[in-house]
Amino acid sequence: MKFRKLCFISLSALLIFTWGCNAANGAPVSSGTGSAVKNSSSDSVSSLDSSSVSSNASKSAVTADSSSNSTTASSTSEEKGLLFAEDDHTKAIFHIGMTSEQVKKALAENQMQTVENRDPSPNRISTDHGIDLLFTLGTDLFDKISIESDSDTQLHSSYKTQKGLKIGDAVETVRKLYGEPVEQAKYGDNLNGQGVAYYYDIPINLDNYYKVQTVKNKSDRGVYLRINISQSKGNNYNKVVTIIYAEKANN
Repeated sequence: MKFRKLCFISLSALLIFTWGCNAANGAPVSSGTGSAVKNSSSDSVSSLDSSSVSSNASKSAVTADSSSNSTTASSTSEEKGLLFAEDDHTKAIFHIGMTSEQVKKALAENQMQTVENRDPSPNRISTDHGIDLLFTLGTDLFDKISIESDSDTQLHSSYKTQKGLKIGDAVETVRKLYGEPVEQAKYGDNLNGQGVAYYYDIPINLDNYYKVQTVKNKSDRGVYLRINISQSKGNNYNKVVTIIYAEKANN
């Protein structure tokens, strides 16, 4: 009997000793609660990672949209109104037959400032946008508009023709938009630059203008479009440098 008790006590002591050693050495101790905590922690981290990715994606989308909107706004802000219409149905800032007062009012409404021209003339108004407005000699009626570059360093203008032609476009663009000219003429010299002018007829009815402005030449009436294309060597070769709309009989 004593021997049994002694064996039982010895066996219990051995088991307690073994368990203590395992715990001290960091051996895992099975526990349902510990496993649940570990899984819960892992799920939380996964959830946070997913939320972070979603948030970053949303921020990227917002940034991209903002950038796109900014670019669109910048592009739109540079576009100006149509200076001169090429038919009788399109609204434009200027038209043949306007009085000088009407022209000045249109300039103010479109925030176009007048500047002193290199060749001052009572029949000319020049603006800070590279635009000259001319009036029929001896009258108060507008009959010609000239559009040139508004920059001294590059060919540029914020204005386009009704068909989309602008200063600095290549000669190929001229032909694509307007076709073959009805007439061509060389102009300029080696000192001031050489070029070729393309002429096109613009179908605008000027009956009201001719009722006020009497001209002797009744056959050559209407409006022409003249496009000056540089032929001087350099970056501007074969590019549009001037766009002119004018009443035929007086110009």
